[in-house]
Amino acid sequence: MLKNTGSVTDTFYFSVWPVNWASLEKYWISLNPGETETVYLNIIPPIDTKEGIQIFKFTVSSLETGDVVTKELYLNVKRTADIYISDINLNKQILDPGETLVIEPIIKNINPSETKNLYVTTEILKNDLVAQKFDDFIIVKPDSFKKISHNFDINLKTTPGNYKIKVILKDESGKILHEKQNYFKINSISRVEKTKEVKNRLFYSSVIIKIENKGNVKVTNFYVTESLPSFSKSFFYPNIEPDFKEIQNNRIIYKWFIESLGPGDILEIKYELRFTNVILGALFIIILISLISWKFFRPKLIKRYIGLFRGQEEVKVSLSFKNKERKEIKNVIVKDFIPGIAKLIPEYDTLIPKVKRKEDGTELTWKVKSIKPKEERVFTYKIKPIIGITGDLKLPKASFMYETKKGKKRRVCSKSLIIKGKLK
Repeated sequence: MLKNTGSVTDTFYFSVWPVNWASLEKYWISLNPGETETVYLNIIPPIDTKEGIQIFKFTVSSLETGDVVTKELYLNVKRTADIYISDINLNKQILDPGETLVIEPIIKNINPSETKNLYVTTEILKNDLVAQKFDDFIIVKPDSFKKISHNFDINLKTTPGNYKIKVILKDESGKILHEKQNYFKINSISRVEKTKEVKNRLFYSSVIIKIENKGNVKVTNFYVTESLPSFSKSFFYPNIEPDFKEIQNNRIIYKWFIESLGPGDILEIKYELRFTNVILGALFIIILISLISWKFFRPKLIKRYIGLFRGQEEVKVSLSFKNKERKEIKNVIVKDFIPGIAKLIPEYDTLIPKVKRKEDGTELTWKVKSIKPKEERVFTYKIKPIIGITGDLKLPKASFMYETKKGKKRRVCSKSLIIKGKLK
C-alpha cells in the first residue's frame, strides 16, 4: 500500500528486482495529498526453482521530490514435487497432409538422490476430443531427464484445424504431478485431380476417368467434363449417364455433376466407344463388293456342244474361257473328260490337246503359257457314239487351272453337259 504524505499531488514510479519472476499490476500512479492506493505484485517462480529464501526488492520513486524508498520482500520457496514436464518439443507447429508431427515431452527429475517411476499420458485433442493417445511408463534417475518421442502421421482423413497436445505426468499411485500443453495446426488443402486411362480394343475403346480428392477437406458441387468429337455420340456408352451434354465447335461435351467427394475418396466414370455395328456394316459392304467384284471379274469356263449324240453323227464340243482378271494369268491347264461310251475324233479347230486313254474314258489336257487380261481362248474337240450306244450323253465338268501374277493357284470349273441323243 502506498500513501502520499506530501502536500501536493505527486506521481510515483515503481520497480521490482529481480524481474524474471515478478511483475507489477501498475508501474506508476498519481496520488493527491494524503491519498493511498494498493499496488499488487505477482510472483510466479519457475517450475524448476530450487527450495529456499528468495529476496525481492520493491522500489518507489517520487517524480515531484525525487525521494526513493526501497523495501525488501522475503519469499520462502517450497516445492510440491521435484519431478515435472520441462517442455513439449514439436518438429513443426504448422503441418500439411502427408507430413508427420514428432512430439517429444521432456520429463525432468531434480531430486539429487531419488529415482522416479512415472506414468506419462500424451493426448492429441481436436475440439476437446481425443484424436490420438499415447501412454508410457518411464524411469527417471536422480538429477536427470527423460525424453519421450511419438509420431502423429497426418493423412488426408485427418481433420484440418487447430490441435492441442496435453501431457499428463503421474506417479505410481496415479496421482497427477504435473500437466503441460502445446499447440499445432493442420492446414486445409483443397485439391482434386483428374486422370484418364484409355484402352483400345479390336472393336471398341474403353475409357476410365478417375477423380481423386487429394486434399483434406470435402469438395462439393462440381462438374467432371469430357470432350469428344461430335460424330462419336452414336458410339458413346457410359456406366453413369452424364447430367448434361452439349455440342460446341463440332465436339460434344459431356458433364457429370458431383455432389460431394470426401478427402482421399476416388470416383470412377467409365465409358466405351463401341464401333462394332459400324465395323460389321463396313465388313458387310466390303464382303458384298468383293463378292460382286469376284462374280464380275472372275474367269469363267463355258462348255457347249453342237449336234446330237446318235448313230455315227459327230458332236462338236467347245470350251471357251475369258480372262476377266485385271492382270495376266500364267501356267494355264484346261482338262476335260470323255466317258467311255463316246469316241474321240482327232480333229481340232484350235490348240491340240494331250490325249490320255483310261479304262473309263479319255482325258484331254491343254496347256497355255499365259493369257492376257480380257483375252479369250477356245478349245474344241469332236466325239461320236460307239456303235450300238443310244441315248443321252452326260459330259462331266471341265476344269481350268491357272496362276495369278502373285503366284496364287486358282481353279475354275464349267457346268456339266448333257448331249441329247435319239433312240433308233
